Amino acid sequence: MVHFSADKRLLLNKLIGDCISFDLKPAEAVEYVRVELGEPLSYRSIARRKAKLLAEERVQDWLNNFTRIGFVRLHKEQMEDLERMKRDYMKRYFEETIRRPRNENLILKIRDDIRQTMWMMSQFSLGSPVIAALKGQHNIEDQENEPLQAGV
Repeated sequence: MVHFSADKRLLLNKLIGDCISFDLKPAEAVEYVRVELGEPLSYRSIARRKAKLLAEERVQDWLNNFTRIGFVRLHKEQMEDLERMKRDYMKRYFEETIRRPRNENLILKIRDDIRQTMWMMSQFSLGSPVIAALKGQHNIEDQENEPLQAGV
């Protein structure tokens, strides 16, 4: 049995994950791992690691991580879109307030759009239970990594 450093194990897991994703045949998997890892590995070793990676717990860990990252990325994009909308509305509001003669109805409409956009931004930043759960999980992990203080 070959023992790898932590870095090589991570790389090997990624390579085996690629073999799974690309549905490589045994000979293709052996060649792919040999080229990318820089050393040969038997298909039996690849198959064992593949089975380990496909175990329910590992798949669930991957899915949880992927879902969390995907959600955060989408949330960030939506916040950026709202910020862009707010900037556009503010620019348009400024342009309309200095225009002569002023179109008061349009100004009121733009104010309402600004108000709605800002409300949506506040809801996004304060109201997401998923974000709160992620923050809570992050805080728990931080607490677990802190050294215990004497007398507490």
